[in-house]
Amino acid sequence: MAAVAVCTVLQMAGPWAQAGLLLALSAWALRGTKHAVQSLSLVFLIVHANPMLTQSDPSLNLLRWLPLISATVRLALTLVHLRRKEATPPWLMPLVVFGVVCGGQALLVSPNLSVSLLKLISFAVGAGVVLGSVARSGETADYWFGWLNSIYLAVVLLSIPLYWMPAGFARNSVGFQGITSHPQTLAVFLAPFVAWATYQMLSGVRLGRLQSLCLAAGCWMLWVSGTRTAFTAICLGLLLTTVVAVSRGALNRGRVVRSVLLRGSGLLALVIIVMSVYSDSVGPRVLAFIMKVDSSQMTSDSEFSAEVAVRSRVGLVEKQKDSIAANPLMGVGFGISASHEDMLVELDEVTGLPKSAPVESGFLPLAVLSQVGLVGASAWLVLFWSVAKPVVERANGATIALFGAGVGVNIGEVIFFSFGGMGLLMWLVIAVCVLEGARIDSYAPTQSAASRRRLGDRSAYFRMKKRMLAIAREQAHS
Repeated sequence: MAAVAVCTVLQMAGPWAQAGLLLALSAWALRGTKHAVQSLSLVFLIVHANPMLTQSDPSLNLLRWLPLISATVRLALTLVHLRRKEATPPWLMPLVVFGVVCGGQALLVSPNLSVSLLKLISFAVGAGVVLGSVARSGETADYWFGWLNSIYLAVVLLSIPLYWMPAGFARNSVGFQGITSHPQTLAVFLAPFVAWATYQMLSGVRLGRLQSLCLAAGCWMLWVSGTRTAFTAICLGLLLTTVVAVSRGALNRGRVVRSVLLRGSGLLALVIIVMSVYSDSVGPRVLAFIMKVDSSQMTSDSEFSAEVAVRSRVGLVEKQKDSIAANPLMGVGFGISASHEDMLVELDEVTGLPKSAPVESGFLPLAVLSQVGLVGASAWLVLFWSVAKPVVERANGATIALFGAGVGVNIGEVIFFSFGGMGLLMWLVIAVCVLEGARIDSYAPTQSAASRRRLGDRSAYFRMKKRMLAIAREQAHS
């Protein structure tokens, strides 16, 4: 965690410090696949840093891709030097098929081919490199859970003091953004880890003092950020865990699952009681949060209005529905907005290539259908199931909650394909969850040296015990 905090603080020295960190992370990524994953996870802290704390330079927009390029080279070298042929991971072929299908569609229908192809290449290469590097890192899922958790703890602890500073609300003066670039960025980052820690707490795992403090601070930051998407994602993650537990029949034999359900029900009942007792003060704030309005406009007599609650998304959803109706099979092109006439494409002054073409999609299923149609959506479903299947079938409850919340943020903030944004961190979370679910599969990574030693010692012990029993039987018969 100290290294993460140092990396975050150093970039505050200015653009040259940021450039130096990106170059250092790129060099670090070349050392091995484990180092590549570490570098990619730290890139998030640089790319999405609070602009009030760092002096960002537009010339760094291309430099931020260098760690991903280094990680790609490192993974390629690792695969080339494999001493034995190993089974193909189940997500590889669906990823290739999705890239080919969407690339062919872009050639046929995309109004901006360069944007579609560059976004598609960055997604396909990025997802493959992240999944492959985590699988070939030689570390277990527990190690990577600890690594991601250290980033989460560092972001939370460094963000707390900013609540009393203007920099903490620099984006819109309303939502809290901490050390990140936007309140939505902070909330989307925190959601999977809050869901993971919440499940751990509900299942009876005793959290340390620092972890408990950061869980409470994370929930508080989600509230003051004013972001509904994060709370929805957390609920989806915990709901997915419950559904999977029921489908596995774990309710009849799972003490942990029963503990989660009982403690979760108790926590929900406590929230309802508190809201009932303090309805005059808490109720209006909750309604204001849900409907995304100023709490000063709400009173104890205010009522919930679904129309007000969804008005920020209605226009976007209508545009996507119209786009799907007009292009049901092929869509408008990968990475292209439903209203592509209004899409703003910013070109790089040096290369002339698109460096920014933001698309506000809002809801992942509609975004997929709008961009790649039914043909591309079919390939996407196969790809998504290839990474979700090992998690749902074999991972533990905390991992499923982490996975569900990580993917669940796409219900209001589509980052699934955005490797230039928050998508990189989401795919790191997915890769670690897949590693946890695939630990018994044939394509699971080789274990670390320490793990091999432990297993070797254990195997030697049982072999010795078996030999001693055989000798004892021989002596008894003689």
